[in-house]
Amino acid sequence: MLGKLGFLLLCCVAFAVPAAAQPPTYLYSIPSAGRWWEIHQMVQHPDGRVFIAAGQTNRVLVYDENGAYQAQFGASGTGLGQFHVTGGIAIAADGSIFVADQSNHRVQKFSSAFAPLAAWGTLGTGPGQLWYPTNLAISPDQSQLYVVEYYGNRVSVFDLNGVFLGSFGTGGTGDGQFDHPWGIAVDGAGSVLVSDQFNHRIQRFSGAGAYLTQFGLPGSGPGQFKNPVGMGFDSKGDLFVCDQLNNRMQQFTPGGSFLTEWGTYGGAPGQFYNNWAVLALANENVWVADTYNHRIQVFGFIPTAAVPATWGGIKHQYRE
Repeated sequence: MLGKLGFLLLCCVAFAVPAAAQPPTYLYSIPSAGRWWEIHQMVQHPDGRVFIAAGQTNRVLVYDENGAYQAQFGASGTGLGQFHVTGGIAIAADGSIFVADQSNHRVQKFSSAFAPLAAWGTLGTGPGQLWYPTNLAISPDQSQLYVVEYYGNRVSVFDLNGVFLGSFGTGGTGDGQFDHPWGIAVDGAGSVLVSDQFNHRIQRFSGAGAYLTQFGLPGSGPGQFKNPVGMGFDSKGDLFVCDQLNNRMQQFTPGGSFLTEWGTYGGAPGQFYNNWAVLALANENVWVADTYNHRIQVFGFIPTAAVPATWGGIKHQYRE
């Protein structure tokens, strides 16, 4: 049996365990208004605007952080500045915009004023070739552009002028292998996380592409996945993952420990029908692209008052 001191220490340990994280609260939705069919990736510009790779509509849309439409660029085609499925998007510190042109098997670079500057990549699996590029990410030091290849089962790496630097990953189920990867996110330390869709896991690599670790298993429990796709970090370093076929969002610590989840299948506020992309904004709101409900849902973390812990019951029980 526990003595008085042991009981008190046990209570102290219990009080030290943090409460389970609370999911964010639904705030409002941004309807497609006919501007998009699928959203494959979203990114926030340093000036606060949100850029959206609008999938099958073959263009990039621009909104302010309150969800008001601002502008767009791109059109269907194979020429410079045209797209055949806009797959992913990344923005460099100088305002340059990079877009994965999925079915044209290339990446295009645009100026901050949306003028097309360059394109690179052709269909294939050789160095510098691309096979259905999806999401993009840029390293913190702005030296590398990471390009996820859905059918190539790898991540190709370029500098910001399109010079091929290398690649990592092959098809398979082992460490560092992929089965149709989709999403990518780079943390503040430069580690690269890739959603390994049909292996139902998230893999972590060094900035140079060396395999580090992984988390996730097939399933619908906390920390499990059924086709993880889009991902994104918030300002604290927590990771949000679109758990697509579970129609929910999951949130993890920077190290990959499960924090919370929200969402079920459906069309009501807070429900999803194939959520593909997520973006944590600088204002701490979280945008989720709810694909087949044709909307973006906006969630926020509403502060709640802290409830102070008291020791009255313990004092009473052990009053001398």
